[in-house]
Amino acid sequence: MLGQYMAQNGASAAEIAQAEVFFVEVSVKIKNVLI
Repeated sequence: MLGQYMAQNGASAAEIAQAEVFFVEVSVKIKNVLI
């Protein structure tokens, strides 16, 4: 979903991959804080 949005806005594949990795890391950190 995020990748699709960024692709529509002209982001490169590398930028999309970086953003998705960052998003996953943030999600994991949030889960660790909540648990």
